Amino acid sequence: MKRFLFLVLFSSFLLGQSPPQESPPQKPPFELEPVDRLKATAVAHFDPTLSLVNFGRWFRRLVHPSVPNYEFRDCDTATAPQPAAAPKPQCAFVTALLPQGRVVSLQFTFDAEHKSFDYAEGSIGPSDPRSKQPTKLIKKLGELPALVHPEGAVISGKRYSLIQPFINAASCGIHSLARKELS
Repeated sequence: MKRFLFLVLFSSFLLGQSPPQESPPQKPPFELEPVDRLKATAVAHFDPTLSLVNFGRWFRRLVHPSVPNYEFRDCDTATAPQPAAAPKPQCAFVTALLPQGRVVSLQFTFDAEHKSFDYAEGSIGPSDPRSKQPTKLIKKLGELPALVHPEGAVISGKRYSLIQPFINAASCGIHSLARKELS
């Protein structure tokens, strides 16, 4: 009886095993898509004069009420043909249609080896090519806020002028103390 029970259990064990199958390839740890990686990159990475806010939030606030459009594709490299075996350079293109018929276009190059972005170039100009408004080249990302809002920066619905430090000093009472000392 023990032998019979042992044979039944052993045969069910053998029948339950299937031939070895190839294991699925190991997934790398979670990685952000390139566009999400660009949005999560600190603006100070592109221009040290800017804050540590991530690019996605900074740009969305800058072009508010417009909605930025992100596109990740091959860079337009018509001037330098690449060998067929070499991978094509990838870029992220960010655009936003601003009020008054203007459009902001930014280009970031993607370094696939280090999985990081670098600011390449940008422009702000008319959305209609027939317009006589000039197109301004943006060499540094820090130039963009003054070009988008020449009257002063607008962040979260509040308007900040370019003389904000002076206003802050006055609201802290620094100037009123100086006037008391002069009297």
